[in-house]
Amino acid sequence: MNEKEISRILSAGEELTIMSGENIWFTHPSPKINLRKLTLRDGPHGVRDGSPSFCYPNINLLACSWDRELLRRVGEFLGRDAKERGVDVLLAPGINIKRNSLCGRNFEYFSEDPYLTGILASEYVKGIQSRGVAACVKHFCCNNRENGRYSYSVNADERTLREVYIKPFETVIKSADPKSVMTAYNRVRGEYAAQNEMLFGILRNELGYDGVVVSDWGGVDDRAASYARGLDLEMPGSDGKTHAEVMEAVNSGKLGKARLDESVARIKRLADFCSHGGCTEPIAVNETYLAEESMVLLKNDNSVLPIRESARIAVAGELALAAFSQGGGCAKVESATDKTALSALKETFAVCDYIEEPDETIGGYDAVIVFLGVSPDSEGYDREDISLDVSLLSECAAFNENIVCVLVNGSVVDLREVTKISRAVVETYYAGQVFGDALARVLSGKVNPSGRLAESFIADMQCSPCCGEENSNELFYREGSDVGYSYYIKHGIKTVFPFGYGLSYTRVSYSDFEISSRKTESVNDNINISFLLGNAGNRDGKEVVQVYFKTRGENGLRASKLVAFDKIFLRAGETKRVTLVISAENFTYYDLKQGFVLPQGEFTLALCRDAETDIFSQNIEIKPKRAVNRYSTVGEIIKNERGAEIVKKYLNAAICGCITDDENYRFDIKDGHITGDTFFRKVAESLQLRQAVTMSNNRLSYGELDKIIDLLNGNF
Repeated sequence: MNEKEISRILSAGEELTIMSGENIWFTHPSPKINLRKLTLRDGPHGVRDGSPSFCYPNINLLACSWDRELLRRVGEFLGRDAKERGVDVLLAPGINIKRNSLCGRNFEYFSEDPYLTGILASEYVKGIQSRGVAACVKHFCCNNRENGRYSYSVNADERTLREVYIKPFETVIKSADPKSVMTAYNRVRGEYAAQNEMLFGILRNELGYDGVVVSDWGGVDDRAASYARGLDLEMPGSDGKTHAEVMEAVNSGKLGKARLDESVARIKRLADFCSHGGCTEPIAVNETYLAEESMVLLKNDNSVLPIRESARIAVAGELALAAFSQGGGCAKVESATDKTALSALKETFAVCDYIEEPDETIGGYDAVIVFLGVSPDSEGYDREDISLDVSLLSECAAFNENIVCVLVNGSVVDLREVTKISRAVVETYYAGQVFGDALARVLSGKVNPSGRLAESFIADMQCSPCCGEENSNELFYREGSDVGYSYYIKHGIKTVFPFGYGLSYTRVSYSDFEISSRKTESVNDNINISFLLGNAGNRDGKEVVQVYFKTRGENGLRASKLVAFDKIFLRAGETKRVTLVISAENFTYYDLKQGFVLPQGEFTLALCRDAETDIFSQNIEIKPKRAVNRYSTVGEIIKNERGAEIVKKYLNAAICGCITDDENYRFDIKDGHITGDTFFRKVAESLQLRQAVTMSNNRLSYGELDKIIDLLNGNF
């Protein structure tokens, strides 16, 4: 049903009813247009509907898999579960950037890196929607802190917003076609996200998004303004209390009925999608696999891991008695499981004793597994610091040196003391109800750990650009696009564990590097990096191969950014050639006049073990072919011979008129530079072409300039 038909059938008042929720979880039906009621539910790691539901590993752990297929699979599981429970729209995933290590909602988010976030989230969305359930990608945008989320304003510059905080949404929209997007509570550059002119302009006009945009629950400040910008659905609805003021905006012409027709048509298309059923084929279920493929081995001195199943182990820490681990708030799932991590370890090892108070008796065990964590992270508030109580770890280490620390946490914690005390450290984040089974398989060696960190573990918050802004109501993101590891690399800050870091039980080697090209000039170009990847150990394993684009930070470029990755399986003793295809589009930065463009100059492509450890690097030259426009500089144009000839012949007098009163003054061009004294040369080369009109004392018109620009672009 198109917008014209809807407009003919429904009045503005009826449309406004449809565009506001019936209650907290349901939308209004409309029999007139055959629109049924829609059911919307949380959440990102299990369906939250008040009854017991399977609790999957949280996104903070799943992202450490760096595995596209795994994220697709968990999306399928969630879509299946949602469909079986009559859910039409699953309010997930959250794809906000982990800018602030204290953010209470980091356990719901993928990464500090926009590229990794966008790629993995796209697969997650595809999986959900393959089952005929709509994903709702959230929170658009900059919900990077929970404290004060209803009021704070992110006053980041446009380039930073586009390169980092909007970028994952762009990737998911283009790659996975999410059927709905949720706005954030916070303000962006002073205006609430649910009615933000700039954000909706980018979303609707530039990205061409035509799905349903829904508010976060209670996130609408001015309903008429939100609808005018492009919001489709206010949740949980205002029970008709604001209808009068919105109708006044409609009657006065401030809010056109055609805008309401658009929104209702989108909601109708969403309902039609959810009614078509999707894939109904049974899914082979192995939820434990999701967690065991994602856990990160951070330390393993003296190969204390894996532990043989015949070993005698002691277990300490109350978190071992937990049936499952997850974050709090709207994402919290009521799980029916009562199997604890301790019980899973008891099933695996010959002797497994829980120790409440460490004493000399634990010295007789082959290893001591110590569970450490902090109070569960949650929506609604942030942690106060990243400290971690290691007293239990120290007490155990006083009697046994084979200490294995198992971390249960929502985001970054200070691991300096943990790494000093422990022989081995395993990061499990929030592994859901498969926590114990997955951990037992990793500790015993049934699974070779292959997870890699999706965020940087810093020593303390003094290292972070967020330090000191915990309760600020105006946030400026002064680090610009250098978020996460790029910031630490740029400022020479050594992390405790870097982004992309992780160990395994086998040894992997890289050799015989090849690069297909050392030059690129178009965003449509690809550069291939090829190498031999070998497993020199006696266990099958997986390696996450990573490529970063590195700069000197010139012109505001990110110091380092991930541009390609893959997860490669190798059997024991196997060697295979791996090729990573890197799109030059990933090298781009955002120019306020031209959009995303390639930088110009010499940069580095590095094949890395993690963000701080290069294996192989190669300088590449980027010489972009750019269409000349009014904002192109003289200096850029005269670097090639044809440009120099045209500037010298047609723009000589106008350029001179911008700098000197001498009407007879002329310049020459040699070796890509204008001749003359330093002042004249520097100023002339920095001029934008538009200034040959605005500053030249009427020596050139815009009409004449446009003809010269056509000539420069080869149009004549």
